[in-house]
Amino acid sequence: MSGSHPANLLIISLFLVAAVCISGCMEEKSEQTTTEITDMALQSSDFLQNYTLKEKAVKTENDVSEQTIEKGWKEGYYTIHYNMLNNATNITVIEQHISIFEPGKADDFVRIDLVSNEFATYRELSDPGIGDLSRAYEVSPANEDDVYYILKFSKMNVYEIMYLKGTDKDYISFKEIADIAESKIE
Repeated sequence: MSGSHPANLLIISLFLVAAVCISGCMEEKSEQTTTEITDMALQSSDFLQNYTLKEKAVKTENDVSEQTIEKGWKEGYYTIHYNMLNNATNITVIEQHISIFEPGKADDFVRIDLVSNEFATYRELSDPGIGDLSRAYEVSPANEDDVYYILKFSKMNVYEIMYLKGTDKDYISFKEIADIAESKIE
C-alpha cells in the first residue's frame, strides 16, 4: 500500500495541472490593443477610390453616453471620408467610429441588435467575418427611398462601427475597407 502513495500523488498532481490548464483556456479573452487609437483610423490612402478626409477627431466622455462609459469605454476617435464622383450631387461618405473598452467589453457592443422602429428598418446581413465578432445591416430610413449600410466589429478590446452612405454604396468594397480598418488593430 505504501508503494502506491507516490503514484496517487502523481495522478492527483496531473489532474490538478489539467484542471488549471482547462480553466486558463476557458477564461474570457482579455487581449488589449497596443495600437494608438489615431493609428487605427482610416487614411485616404487606404481607399481604392478617391476618398478625401473630411473630418477626424478624438471623442471625449461628453461625446458618448453615460451608459457606454459605465460599460467600460476608455477612449474614442472618428473619421469621415467622402468621395465626390462626377459632381457635387454624387457623394459617398464612409464614417468610422473607434472605441477602446476595458478588456472583454467590446464584443458586447457588437452583440447589440439594431431593431427596426418608426425611423428606420434594419435588415441584418450575413456575418461579414471581420475581427473577433462582426455584424452588418442594410438600413432603410423611413420616408426615404435611399438605403445605407452599417458594419460593426470588435477585435481585442476595440469596437468599431462604420457607415456607408450616399450615391455609390458598394457593400463589397465597404467590407474591404472594414477589413483594412481591422488590420490596423494589433
